[in-house]
Amino acid sequence: IAFPGGINFRPGSYVIKKSDNSQLYVVLPNNAVAKITSADATALYGVGYKVMSVSPVFWPNYISVASDVSAKAHAGMLVRKDGKIWYVDGLNLREVSATGMTTNRFKDAFIRTVPASYLSGFGVGALIGSEVLEVNSRTQL
Repeated sequence: IAFPGGINFRPGSYVIKKSDNSQLYVVLPNNAVAKITSADATALYGVGYKVMSVSPVFWPNYISVASDVSAKAHAGMLVRKDGKIWYVDGLNLREVSATGMTTNRFKDAFIRTVPASYLSGFGVGALIGSEVLEVNSRTQL
């Protein structure tokens, strides 16, 4: 069977964990996951963040594990900064227009307000004003 074998959570949507383990993860682009502490999850996803439990049988849908998330926004997140919406794209923040939100199926519910320190060190990338195939994977809701 080729993985991912199903539709997975979108990057920046939820904190996830295996149903048989307490380790927390965040979802990144390309169905990758990275470990995160509860303190960083609170800073990035808010107090009372939602944890989605993934059955071990579906865990192989997440094809790689990136380095741990620590005191920094992670790839795939939508964040608010300076009154605008930004997509975290690796080392850059990319402003997202209203059209960019719609054409890439971004959800307002997943726009996060994070501490300024979690956004320091990022450059500014190209505006997302239309569909961008690499951020609009149909394997991730």
